[in-house]
Amino acid sequence: MGFKSLFKRKKKSLINSSQSTPAVSRSPSQNGGRCRIEEELEHVFKKFDVNGDGKICAAELGSIMGSLGHPATEEELRTMIQEVDSDGDGFIDLREFIELNTNGIGQDEVIENLRDAFEVFDMDKNGSISAEELHNVLKSLGEECTLAECRKMISGVDADGNGTICFDEFKVMMIKGSRFDDVVKRIGITSGASTRFPKPPPEYPMSTKMMLMASSLTHARPIACAAASAFINPSRLASQPPDLIKWVRREGGFVHHSIKIAYLEEDKPNGPGLGLGLVATDDIPKGSDLITLPDHIPLRFDAKDGEPSTLIDLARHIPEELWAMKLGVRLLQERAIRGSFWWPYIGNLPETYSVPIFFPGEDIKNLQYAPLLHQVNKRCRFLLEFEKLVKNELETIKLDDHPFGGKNIDASALGWAMSAVSSRAFRLHGKKHPDGTHIDTPMMLPLIDMCNHSFAPNAEIVQENNENVLVKVIAGAEIKRDDQLELNYGRLNNDFFLMDYGFVVPSNPYDCIELKYDSGLLEAASMAAGVSTPNFSSPLPWQQQILLRLNLHGENSDLKVRIGGSELVEDRLLAALRVLLSNDKEAVEKHNLDTLKSIASGPPLGPSNEAAVFRTIIALCMIALSHFPTKIMEDESVLEKTVSSTAELAVRYRIQKKSLIIDAMRDFTRRVKLLSEKEPVSAQ
Repeated sequence: MGFKSLFKRKKKSLINSSQSTPAVSRSPSQNGGRCRIEEELEHVFKKFDVNGDGKICAAELGSIMGSLGHPATEEELRTMIQEVDSDGDGFIDLREFIELNTNGIGQDEVIENLRDAFEVFDMDKNGSISAEELHNVLKSLGEECTLAECRKMISGVDADGNGTICFDEFKVMMIKGSRFDDVVKRIGITSGASTRFPKPPPEYPMSTKMMLMASSLTHARPIACAAASAFINPSRLASQPPDLIKWVRREGGFVHHSIKIAYLEEDKPNGPGLGLGLVATDDIPKGSDLITLPDHIPLRFDAKDGEPSTLIDLARHIPEELWAMKLGVRLLQERAIRGSFWWPYIGNLPETYSVPIFFPGEDIKNLQYAPLLHQVNKRCRFLLEFEKLVKNELETIKLDDHPFGGKNIDASALGWAMSAVSSRAFRLHGKKHPDGTHIDTPMMLPLIDMCNHSFAPNAEIVQENNENVLVKVIAGAEIKRDDQLELNYGRLNNDFFLMDYGFVVPSNPYDCIELKYDSGLLEAASMAAGVSTPNFSSPLPWQQQILLRLNLHGENSDLKVRIGGSELVEDRLLAALRVLLSNDKEAVEKHNLDTLKSIASGPPLGPSNEAAVFRTIIALCMIALSHFPTKIMEDESVLEKTVSSTAELAVRYRIQKKSLIIDAMRDFTRRVKLLSEKEPVSAQ
């Protein structure tokens, strides 16, 4: 992907593509518009220019592209720089950057963008914008505005006095750029009332205000591909997102009066922050209701009456393990619908996610942990294959039947949707089976999903069984002023947290490493531990029977085993090692399988057998640790430098993996020492 294509302005698919495009004459006022564009581009340029030297180098470009979901190699970055670098100094300066983004903007494209904005407000498609339509648009943005105030806004730009705005009036207003403050004064709205509207800074024209509102509803820009939009509005989809708390309350939900949405800070100074979350503005007693949602607010994959079957057909191609993608296609559908009921929620969703499928290629490698790398590659392959399937399925679909309103859905959009769902959805009880049991249904829970994670949460989710409330969050402990609202996402390891949520939990008590139960690996570990046995490659018949019961032998066996976490070692691996490192069939058969699987039951087959088992596990840990190409000290030195957020996340992840391996080795070494102290006593 070239640097130019990163900024390429793709034309939107118009629902009313048969309409002719009026010509527009150039006027001196357009020079002022270009100046404003250049000011905005300078702002974006500074975001790329991380070190502030007035130039964009290949490293800075690579970091930005990676954060936008477009990882590139060093060679590709050099090629991209050369595409734009007119003076051949190996960098992109501000002049080259502005030329790239302003050359070739044709009249047709300007008119097309204006037409798109106009159509958002023209809800009944009669060619004009009425006060009622403007009122409905503002309501869908979560703004409280009276119809009388909307009529005043219309009168301020209504040239022919017919009470509505036609496209020509809309176009002239946009091109001339009427000042926002002037219009507010001319229509007689006081400063107090004007704050009800999505108000841009005072220097922005009224036209910019309406364009911002329009873009909040069209939301048709490429996902994670438009660098300008990603940095002008780095956090949420809508440039001026609707008030989510007001929307939930207006739809019959409840939000405690002492809760607000706020940006959360990290513990470390000058950190990038933790994003948006919910914070208490006052003390909240334990047991208080914090948020309640009625049944119609959560977003789920329910087939709608009369809905085209295309979306359902697409969902059938999604494997169960990627359930987030199924709900993700519903999310994309609602994102594409102008005036969607869920837009006040969707408009507040992040533009990008810090999950590994959007990491630059180098930072994916920096994870260094093979099982996670396999999962990342697997998801990326699925997204690319699913993109092809979606395009094939939609190729012959009529616009009226198109589930995404005719908009292009690529792997980047699919990845965004899957990440949005995996990081925010909850599984709740849905419809009932005939036997009375419930179907677990993934749902996106607006506002509730802004609670962050903690293994010691101060809030908890409760599902209700009445018609008015589907789910609510209550205070599980007393919540102090300025405390974050936190839920327990589950006893998950850092693989899940990073893949689905985009963060790593330090010293996660449930983190673990995954190994394949393999005779060659076990033989190598036992030899390193000095306890070699032929039973790993050729278990005796009675040992095979126990391995079958442990599902570690035979067809359809599950050969993934874990070290670490709350169990310290997976019980199946512990039992298998105990059995294979013993040739005493009679001694083994004295114990049931649960005893052989329990580390708390003491050494069921004697201290010598137990010590051999633990030394083999220590050797397995050493082998696992050797597969990481860097040491923890080297990783920590990387974090002392200025690195991208994805690079930092990858390094912190692998530090946690190595740390848990070392902790496991220390624990088992301590256990071996205790066994050696007990062994002489046992021998007497």
